[in-house]
This record gives sequence, structure tokens and C-alpha cells, in this order.
Amino acid sequence: MLMLDSIVANRIDEAKQAGATIVACQNTMKNVTLTEADMLPNTSYVSAGVVEIIKKQRAGYAYIRP
Repeated sequence: MLMLDSIVANRIDEAKQAGATIVACQNTMKNVTLTEADMLPNTSYVSAGVVEIIKKQRAGYAYIRP
């Protein structure tokens, strides 16, 4: 979803413009051999996505799975 050739890149950009923070999991990127050069510009990164989700939930955010 966050790769340069993503078909939803325009929706990601709209979300960023609306104030959303978009982050990519570096563990997943490593497992599928992606680098930051493969990703959409202005993407932020976290070392472990699951840890980031836990931190956000503890801070009061809700996780809604599609």
C-alpha cells in the first residue's frame, strides 16, 4: 500500500493532507526486501508495527481492523 507504485497512492496522500500520520513497519519491509527508496515519499517508519499499535492503544487510540 505504501510502495511507490501503489494504486492507492492518491488516497494515502489525501489522508496525509488531512492530518493522518502514515507509518511503515521496518520489520515487514525487511521481510519482503523493501527499502525506503521503494516507498512513497514522506512516509514515516517504525521498527515494529505491532509495538507502535500497542503504544497508540495505551495512549487511547482505537485499532479498527478492516
